[in-house]
Amino acid sequence: MEIIYKIGDYPEPGDQELYDGIKEINTNNYQRALQYFEKAIEYSNEYAFLFAGVIYFTGFGLPKRDPMKAVFLFKQAAGLYNNPVAHYLAGIIYFEGDIGVTQICLYGFHWMMVAAESGWSDAMACIGLSYCLGERIERDYCKAIYWLEKVAEKDDNDDRLIDDGKLYLFGNTDFELNLTRVRHDVLETIRTSRNVSFISPVQCLNGSIIPAISNWRHIMIWDLLANKKSSNVALCQLLMATIYSEENRYMPPDYNKAMYWARKAAKNRSSAGCLLVGLNYERGTGISQNYNEAMKWYKRAYEIGGDSDAIFRIGNLYYLGNGVKRDCKLALFYFEDMINLVDDGNTYYLMGNIYRYGKDGVPRDEVKAYECYVKAAESGYPQAATELGLLHKQGVCARRDMKKAHDWFKRGALMGCPLAQYGLGTMYYEGHQGKVDLDEALNWFKRSDVGGFELARVMITEVENFPDPGDRDVYNGIQEINKNNYQGALKHFEKASSYENEYASLFTAIFYFTGFGLNKRNPKKAVDLLQKVASNWKNPVAQYLLGDIFLQGDSDIPPNHTSGIQWLSLASDNGWTGANILLGRAYCSGEQVQKDHKKAVIYFEKVDKIKKEDSTSIDDPVLYLFGNKDFEMDFTNVNPKIVVASKIEFECELLSTVELVHVPNESNNSDQLEMKYVFFWNQLTNMKAKDKTMAQIYLAQIYAPGENNFPKDGKKAMYLAKKAANSRNSFAFTLVALFYEDGVGVNQNYEEAMKWHKQSQILKEDTMSVFYIGRLYFNGQGVKKNHKLALGYFMLMLHHNNNHGASFYYMGEIFQKGDDGIPISYNRAFECFHEAFVRNCCMGASSIGFLYHKGLGLEKDMAKAYKWFAKSSLMNCAFGNFMLGTYYLNGYHVKKDLFKALDLFKRSYEGADGAPPNPTSGIRWLALAADNGWTDASYSLGRAYTDGKISQEKDLKKTASYFKKVARIEKQKTSSIFGPLREYYHKEFDLDCSKADINIGCMCHGGLGVEKDFRKAFEWFSEAYFMLGIYYQGEYYVKKDI
Repeated sequence: MEIIYKIGDYPEPGDQELYDGIKEINTNNYQRALQYFEKAIEYSNEYAFLFAGVIYFTGFGLPKRDPMKAVFLFKQAAGLYNNPVAHYLAGIIYFEGDIGVTQICLYGFHWMMVAAESGWSDAMACIGLSYCLGERIERDYCKAIYWLEKVAEKDDNDDRLIDDGKLYLFGNTDFELNLTRVRHDVLETIRTSRNVSFISPVQCLNGSIIPAISNWRHIMIWDLLANKKSSNVALCQLLMATIYSEENRYMPPDYNKAMYWARKAAKNRSSAGCLLVGLNYERGTGISQNYNEAMKWYKRAYEIGGDSDAIFRIGNLYYLGNGVKRDCKLALFYFEDMINLVDDGNTYYLMGNIYRYGKDGVPRDEVKAYECYVKAAESGYPQAATELGLLHKQGVCARRDMKKAHDWFKRGALMGCPLAQYGLGTMYYEGHQGKVDLDEALNWFKRSDVGGFELARVMITEVENFPDPGDRDVYNGIQEINKNNYQGALKHFEKASSYENEYASLFTAIFYFTGFGLNKRNPKKAVDLLQKVASNWKNPVAQYLLGDIFLQGDSDIPPNHTSGIQWLSLASDNGWTGANILLGRAYCSGEQVQKDHKKAVIYFEKVDKIKKEDSTSIDDPVLYLFGNKDFEMDFTNVNPKIVVASKIEFECELLSTVELVHVPNESNNSDQLEMKYVFFWNQLTNMKAKDKTMAQIYLAQIYAPGENNFPKDGKKAMYLAKKAANSRNSFAFTLVALFYEDGVGVNQNYEEAMKWHKQSQILKEDTMSVFYIGRLYFNGQGVKKNHKLALGYFMLMLHHNNNHGASFYYMGEIFQKGDDGIPISYNRAFECFHEAFVRNCCMGASSIGFLYHKGLGLEKDMAKAYKWFAKSSLMNCAFGNFMLGTYYLNGYHVKKDLFKALDLFKRSYEGADGAPPNPTSGIRWLALAADNGWTDASYSLGRAYTDGKISQEKDLKKTASYFKKVARIEKQKTSSIFGPLREYYHKEFDLDCSKADINIGCMCHGGLGVEKDFRKAFEWFSEAYFMLGIYYQGEYYVKKDI
């Protein structure tokens, strides 16, 4: 290598020293050369800065490199003389970083941009490549094309190569670079490397692009700093061909331009350009597919630079027989040539295929085939690893070995091969690693599916549909259920149970419990299976069913309330809301456990407080059996009337599963049986939103009366009822309406009650709402009284539910009274009352007794009247108790018994089973008693109005009137009839007549319900010695007299 300095007269200061330094470079004495260059720098010689910077940068002739000092010198030359080479070298060092120089990409990019704008082609190429790769700056193909095209357009002559045969260092004709004495192979290696990829000076010194021979690197560095016209032209043309041939988000592919630039690169003896033209012909990209043309271009690439990819493509065309006659022997020749240059996995893999099958004169050799596959896999070719997995699994070309098969599949899978991922999935699915691992199988099948392997989708469906052993039998059993073939379904479930399948065991237990598919139920066997499922899998549905069975008992299973509560508590803890409802209901009713409304509220509120984020099923309209999304319920093929009927039943009352299976079936009534099936499966779905509504309804019913030592809270009751109504529950609408009727938590408002009842009726055709609407029309509450319209609603109610006794009773009342165009008909009234009684309506019995008592449409008959009043009394009918009391009081058809009469009147006032006073029953009859002179009844009414038990507000005027009536009558009583009664009443209630006097006196004294009057108060207190003493003590109306 020689640098020729052409200026002889040295026009610039320092040129002599510059010349002497170059002479020393030519003798390979870089240390001496540096001394001359540093002396020339003292004269601020432009190229002395450059030469000295290059020596410090490369470390030629020095103990070590000093890139930091080199950058300093390059920046001096750039700043003083705007030298593009100095800009480029400073920029590339900052851009890529070097010893002692921190990488600052944007700073370096700025320096290179100045060099590029000054025409230095390496800077342009580097910027274009950076935009293309997007490694240190943001990728932008449009900007990449702009800079690459600036370099590529230097090839403006299509007829000849663009080199002029001379090199000028730093692009300055004063410094000619003579490489004629450099070995041809060294120059060829350098030029080939530059045609294949962009090489920066930093990469040349720090990388492994060329052999680590100092002389080679000296030549490469000076070659990189020359102005060779063709430098990077072919590379930039190749890069543009590549950009135009690929799809990207910056610009659409343009195959014509891609082919144009590939051909330009090929003309400039770029083997990669020739290869790309051949690939376009082979694939038919931007041009008609032509294997013959492809072969010609591959061979040209091979001739130019022995391109390994071109060798492989030639061999592959012979292997496939594309464009030439298939010749595996010739293909093997090229493949062996290829692996002499580089260990290529794909090449080894195809060689393995040739040896494995032995064609075209190549003998079959399974040992060599196996060896080639192993080398291919070790070279990182995933298909080879997959093939080895298959060979070991099938025992072909190698010993059958599942462990090795698994290892090879895993190796290929980790390299991203979809077929290997599928093979690894099958290993886990089939249990070849000792046990089935469906989670791992599904994981690898999904990866394979993402990679586009179609069979993986089939296996994903298989695993997802049948994730556990026995799941296929569970699936088949469910198909039989869908055909109403419960016997066939049970066989599948029992078979799946043998695989210890959780849901097969649960289905089997349910069949034995319900009797579905069996001649008769077997609750004992069901309990054994449920205990297994509940214990082994902690299944909340099994725990719920066990709790229900033990709580209520079943055939051959005595009730065990303790066990029932324990199992339901476990189900509750595991999130099964139906268990909370049953627990709350048990504590609310007190039938199986001690009544405890506080505990009931705890369980109901546990359901009510479920938030939307706690369960996706809250707002999910789809029903999932057992709360498991693998079992979706679909009722589209079921008779809509049956579905609606079962939903209404479910919304109005949560029947326990034990109660449900014991509901009798009418013979030959397939609809009723199907409804039972639908209702039962509904009970075991994820209807948490429905359970939440049910909990709100129960809570409202607890807070409304506030019984069993639980505080009454009408406002909270109404709030909960309306909250339940927001879920479109018809019973909740009815409950809100009833609260408006009774003034629970709100002012009594019959108009609002009617609105809510009608909403309930429209929503679900709730039968009870129909009845309540009829009752409001009957009583004229919230609407104008209309017995004819009321009769229509009661008849509609009976159309929905023929067993509703109260509707028959009200119809009887209408026919008895006759109104609104309906004629009186005692016969029809009697028939309706009797139908009501048959359906357990107590008022039906008392009304029949009244007909006999008054002789309405029947012959007056006290004996029969007594008989019917007695029947109604046994049913705790308030009117029946009152009328029976009058019979004992007056001795109608029975011997007089004043104590029994008083007890019946007391029961009439209190209502059924010790319930609190009912304004529509006991108070009604007490008022009648008071009007007939019964003082105890008058006193009770007075106290009721004082306490506000009859209406929302106290009525002190009515209180005063009833207390006066008591006092007046007591003063006048002489009959001995009341003596025993008073004695009994005083004993029972600690009451004497003076209390009425005191109460009236207190009201006059305080002006409560009457005008304030101390004189009248004194008169009423005259019968009550204690209060009279108070008056004398306090000088009220009288003189103080202690």
